[in-house]
Amino acid sequence: MTHSPAYNKVTAEIGRFLDILEYKVQDLNTSTDRLMLSLHNSKQGGMASHFSQYMKNRDLISECWAFSIVIERRLEQLPADPETPYRKRFTGLTVKIWATLLDCSLKFLDALSRETNLPLGSREVFVREIKNLGSSRVSG
Repeated sequence: MTHSPAYNKVTAEIGRFLDILEYKVQDLNTSTDRLMLSLHNSKQGGMASHFSQYMKNRDLISECWAFSIVIERRLEQLPADPETPYRKRFTGLTVKIWATLLDCSLKFLDALSRETNLPLGSREVFVREIKNLGSSRVSG
């Protein structure tokens, strides 16, 4: 089947964007693995040092979501076939982002719960993470 030049342009762009998102997800997984190892090896009272690492991880997750919106808009320009390789790949990457977000949030909250004294700003992070977990339940 022959497609129009506009269709070919959109699919080429989506392919490039998916490659970039996949790279961002790999970067996110690497960052998350480092944070999880750091949390695992952490001693009581050491959360302050992990806070900035966690916030960097959250920024990477936000970048992935923002880029996902761009890709989703491009996918809307394609015929509504959920079985296209582009949509399948996008869905797989979306699942990886959600899985990373949930795993990271739960483990970070668990580490916070074991601390007797929490670093400044912990309450705000805790409230935001609870909201994120709630929104994942609604959209998942």
